[in-house]
Amino acid sequence: AKTSGDDAPRVVHAEYRLPKFCGLARLAPDEDDDAPPAGAVTFRLHDAALLAPLRAWLEGAFLDLGTPVPRHDQPARFVSIATPADRDYAALPPRRQQGPGDPTASGPATPGLPNATTPGGVAAGTMVWIEHRAVRDGVDVVVSCDAMAVAAEVVQDLCATLGVAELESRADFPAEMATLERLLDRVRRFNEARLQRTVDLAAGASTVKTLMVKIEDARKLGEMELMRRYLAALQKLNGKLIAEHNKRAANHEALLAALKEVNQVIQKAANLRVGPPKTRVISECRKAIKANTTSDLFAIIAGGGGGHGDIGGGPGGTSSSSTMASRHHPSRASQ
Repeated sequence: AKTSGDDAPRVVHAEYRLPKFCGLARLAPDEDDDAPPAGAVTFRLHDAALLAPLRAWLEGAFLDLGTPVPRHDQPARFVSIATPADRDYAALPPRRQQGPGDPTASGPATPGLPNATTPGGVAAGTMVWIEHRAVRDGVDVVVSCDAMAVAAEVVQDLCATLGVAELESRADFPAEMATLERLLDRVRRFNEARLQRTVDLAAGASTVKTLMVKIEDARKLGEMELMRRYLAALQKLNGKLIAEHNKRAANHEALLAALKEVNQVIQKAANLRVGPPKTRVISECRKAIKANTTSDLFAIIAGGGGGHGDIGGGPGGTSSSSTMASRHHPSRASQ
């Protein structure tokens, strides 16, 4: 930069602290008023005092491009934009500095990209709706997004910012559950193929032992022609066994890859909860997979498992139990 009348170049340092979800830009309340995403997570914060910090978090945790903040009875809507490497952040509007007591602060005040999060692998245009409604014993919140990973990240940051130490939730992600169902079907088919190939290899190994005995008998009897035929059969069988072993190894690798994807879905479902409910979801989902009870697995992901009531936490980790509101949109339910 140069000052008037001064030709000497100057370097100006400016700091801009990116919001937590810099990849999600807020939409105007009246912009693209479409239906909310099909996937959603619903939970209750059991402390009415958390309403104001929740509103402050909504204003400060997402990318602000100058759009007005929606009213309390309107959903806060955000859209996924390009990744930080594809955007020019020099054009971003200035953002107020956050202090240690600011409820919208979400980590150490380090400038630049290391303190910001862009949901990875999310296509541009992915919508996120966040609705909240004050009720008698707290605040009902619905986070709607077709990507469970994004919804889980929003829930985790919200709870960390508000000091919620324990949270139950109700999850409804049709697209993610359809993907999980396909993954479980792949796991089942890979397991069936593994068992069949194990049986085939065992039968082949038994045949090898029989041929080895016949080869030794033919050698002792001096039947060289017969021994050569047995050796040729053994060589052919050995080739088949090697091919079957390679197929079994490839099937095993595919099975591990499918199980890894299933574990990723379980981890995302667990991140829709906080504290003991999160640990319980992981534990019970693994038990359901081990027992091969698919229906139980889907029920655990949806409701959290354990047969517990819905739990919300307040600052300092206080918690209480109540009945969770069903999957709904608070702003519309109040009309």
